[in-house]
Amino acid sequence: MIRMNYMEKIDVLDLIIETLKEHEKALDEIVSRLDARLNGEAGESRKPHSTNGSSLENWR
Repeated sequence: MIRMNYMEKIDVLDLIIETLKEHEKALDEIVSRLDARLNGEAGESRKPHSTNGSSLENWR
């Protein structure tokens, strides 16, 4: 069994928290774009449509 000391555990938690913050920002941006489109407003600048990749990537 691998034992982690206290500082290693804190480092892992910091990494998880920062990753979740980044995902939250990305999701907020996607929701804002979707809301703008649903309300008939011009969306913010989008990257060109790609024929390959996921639907999520096409929103960016």
